[in-house]
Amino acid sequence: VIAPLRFDSAPFAVGGRSVAADKVAEDLRQQILAALTNTGRFTVLDRDLGGEVAQELDMISSGQAPRAEFGKLGQAMSADVVWVGKIASFAYNRHVRKLQTSDRELVSYSGGWAVSQKLVNVATRQVMLSESLRGEAPSVAATTLGTGVDGAQVSEGMQNDIASRIVAGIVSRTFPVTVISREGDAVVLSQGGQAVREGARYRLVHMGKEMFDPQTSQSLGRVESDCCEVVIDRVTPSMAQGRLERVQMNLEGLQPG
Repeated sequence: VIAPLRFDSAPFAVGGRSVAADKVAEDLRQQILAALTNTGRFTVLDRDLGGEVAQELDMISSGQAPRAEFGKLGQAMSADVVWVGKIASFAYNRHVRKLQTSDRELVSYSGGWAVSQKLVNVATRQVMLSESLRGEAPSVAATTLGTGVDGAQVSEGMQNDIASRIVAGIVSRTFPVTVISREGDAVVLSQGGQAVREGARYRLVHMGKEMFDPQTSQSLGRVESDCCEVVIDRVTPSMAQGRLERVQMNLEGLQPG
């Protein structure tokens, strides 16, 4: 379930005009819903969240909800994983400075966004992901030519950036990119699309034994050993092809995954 995004200020100032915060939040939610559905890895439930559930989501977003309440929340929404997010800032401001030698004005634009997100596994009551994301919109340098900006276009660009970063974070945390095939130095990775970039270089690790906290019995994750680097040669919507470089361990006998 993708919960409606929270926000403090309404409206947002974008390019000298006001944009309704609730519209930005709902547009973002719909983009995230569509993008996660298109990955083919999730069944995304478009739930109408009532008042009681909304209060629980507010508590999770603020970090005040006891973990014991996560299971109740999942049962109420028939969900395994719940995502909650909050828009901390969303603005593209117009800056004006008068010239001392004339009546003309110097006008510039700058701004960006900040969003926090949490991903909760309601079955295990664990917070799988908790982070703050930030981004900047392309600025417009100071000029006296009266250059304006398309506020709707800027807003759409920032929303696309936010949705892309959020979805990438969710997918990478729940379905980490893995090597599914290797022939010599040539490998095929389990994800493509926005998960990896053609021409980019990434560090690969070998996942070892899972470790558990002796007091709480909760998983601490698996031991990672540096393996090598992979350079991405080709990206498709569902997978990527690359080549291994700077290999630091014996790869013979290692199973894909």
